[in-house]
Amino acid sequence: MRLYHTFLFLAFIALACPAQAQNVDEYGFHLHNIETRLELSNAQLQFLEDKDRKLSIDEVSNEAMQAKFTHPTAAKEPFKPFTRYWLRIRLKSQLTVGSEWILSLGRLTHADVFLPNGEGKFLLERTGQFIPTSEKTMKNGRYNVLKIFINAKSEMMLYVKFENQVNYPTDPKVKLWHESEWQEGINQNNLVQGFFQGLLWMMLMYNLLLFATLGDRAYMYYVVYILATSVYFLDYHGHWSQYMMGEFPLVSYIVMPFTIHIAFVFYMYFMRYFLKTPEIMRKGDIFLQIVTYMFILATGGLMALAFYDYAMYVMLEKYFNLAVEGTLLVMLLFIFTFGDSSARYFALGTACMLLGGAVMLLAKLDYYDLAMKIYYFQWGIGLQVLVFSVALSERFKQSEQDKQRMQRRLIDQLQENHVLHTKVQRELEAKVSERTFEIENQRVILQEKTQEIELQNSEINAQKHKLEHTNKHITDSITYASRIQTAMLYAYTQIETRFKDSFIFFKPKDIVSGDFYWYGEVASLIKRERPVMQVNSSYTQGRFGRSLPLPQQVAQSQNVMSNLKVVISADCTGHGVPGAFMTVLGNAILNEVVNENRVTEPDEILYELDKKIMAMLHREDEEKQIQDGMDIIVMVYDNENNKLSVSCAKNPLYYVRDFELHTIAASKSSIGHSSRNKAKTFDKHIIQVQQDDIFYATSDGFQDQFGGADNRKYMTKNMKELFLKVSHLPMKAQKDKIEEEFVAWKGEGVQTDDVVIVGIKF
Repeated sequence: MRLYHTFLFLAFIALACPAQAQNVDEYGFHLHNIETRLELSNAQLQFLEDKDRKLSIDEVSNEAMQAKFTHPTAAKEPFKPFTRYWLRIRLKSQLTVGSEWILSLGRLTHADVFLPNGEGKFLLERTGQFIPTSEKTMKNGRYNVLKIFINAKSEMMLYVKFENQVNYPTDPKVKLWHESEWQEGINQNNLVQGFFQGLLWMMLMYNLLLFATLGDRAYMYYVVYILATSVYFLDYHGHWSQYMMGEFPLVSYIVMPFTIHIAFVFYMYFMRYFLKTPEIMRKGDIFLQIVTYMFILATGGLMALAFYDYAMYVMLEKYFNLAVEGTLLVMLLFIFTFGDSSARYFALGTACMLLGGAVMLLAKLDYYDLAMKIYYFQWGIGLQVLVFSVALSERFKQSEQDKQRMQRRLIDQLQENHVLHTKVQRELEAKVSERTFEIENQRVILQEKTQEIELQNSEINAQKHKLEHTNKHITDSITYASRIQTAMLYAYTQIETRFKDSFIFFKPKDIVSGDFYWYGEVASLIKRERPVMQVNSSYTQGRFGRSLPLPQQVAQSQNVMSNLKVVISADCTGHGVPGAFMTVLGNAILNEVVNENRVTEPDEILYELDKKIMAMLHREDEEKQIQDGMDIIVMVYDNENNKLSVSCAKNPLYYVRDFELHTIAASKSSIGHSSRNKAKTFDKHIIQVQQDDIFYATSDGFQDQFGGADNRKYMTKNMKELFLKVSHLPMKAQKDKIEEEFVAWKGEGVQTDDVVIVGIKF
């Protein structure tokens, strides 16, 4: 009951104590008694605009400067933001005793008050909403106030330097209270806020306990809503900035007011989960989610606007809050359609909050003059919290009733299940007796079958041992064939010693391979081109007046004997044993064509190889004709002229020069059988080898390997990028990197085909 009387007393004080103009004149305040509460309107202030922002207190208090103080114009907002002003305020006391008074200033971000000390000097005291609490003379979070001692029967002139450093009209609103009256008002306000905050935190702890007990998210969202609301009002009444964020006034002034927006967001989530709209009203829940997301976006825009244009933010924020009130009012109509008691309590609590908020917002929009507007919003929220506590209790009661109802239903269901179980058990016992006799008969039959199966198993085991012996014999034969095939190929070291640097990455799919590489050297008579100096018929004037012939560099060739180095990479049709037979055949023919017949042109080598393979594999019976062949790359290196002749059948040749990858295109014809009726053509390409060129001859086994996260082919594009990526490394390191990439790509999968890659730096 005392708290109720306190609320009424504060409202009466706020509405019935206007400024007492009889104690104010154009010079300032006249103090007649300590119960006087004085206020100077902006039109009564005497001010001086400091356009250059350079005036000091000594200059302003100078006698010559006093005539420049003027009264504001009749404009509603005579003081502009981002502009510095000086005020002079005269205090004249007719009291018989000296006392302390509280000087209050309005919406000012920065204010310096200069008080005379009786010795012709001034004491500086600071206040303002953007001034850290530690720098303020009077440590107060919300109000711009100073404590002034006024002697009995005295007169003093004080000066105020002020400005607003945000885009918001400056409003000095100078007021004067006796210190005792001011403190009494502060105590009453603290009492009201203590009661209000106590109510909020009591409900917060209660619902936090419910959330910890029940795990219902509705209680958690309500706890956050109460917490954000509590922080908002602590900031509004200055307690947050005074005790928590005093050194960050900008946060308290611009950022912290948005905690009420955070409260609204969690209020919407609380509404959804309290009313269970995701379960019982899908369309209504979608509407609530859309409203919540739009509100979050609008809040972000308002916060950005508050930093950019505070005046525009204040104006839009009022209408934005009215729009929120209207939206909540529409939601109340949906809530009433639910029909249960907890939903009605929720609607009643929301209506209390909306009513208090509407009274405050309409007063802010100057629809009527109302002191302490924020109290009406607090009363609305306080009533809402009390009603919501009843709603949550009702919801808890319903949850308990639903739990008891489900328990009774479960007990009934268990009893029905027990009766059904007894019936089924009796039927099963009868069937078990019947089936036992049948099973006994089946057991005798099974024994006979078991003996028959054991006899069959003995025969199968004998066949198994025979197959294992045969398989071992075949595997041993293939392994031996692998040794023969390896012996046919030049060892890695034999090839690597013939060139500046090289590597061979050879990885068969099975024991024997259908891919192979071949190397040979042929002594051949070639033309060696060398630049020489030759004197031509042109003359020039000599140093002593004689005409001298001009030398000219020309290319001359001469026949020399040189070893041509032939490197071949081949991919035969198939893999395993069939492919291995083709490698033996190809190796034998290459020995005949290159080593014996001394054919050294790469295209001629391909023509000869194709002709001989076709002759060996061709049969008159088309049904039994062998369809095998090979894709091959032939490189012939002329060491004397540093030239490389290349011919490619189906597989292209790649080389890296100056950190760029180039491709020698392959002909569309392959060696051996072809379904194409056109005559085969094999093109010859001649490359002038430059220092640090690296050539890569490869089969299609690497690029066709399946693997990776999606089990797809490696692809030619990735293989070319790999060559370019490793080309700066030594050849042995390149081989290691290529092998690492192949193993990583294949992973646990099987190898798709044989792989051979020959890398050479000539």
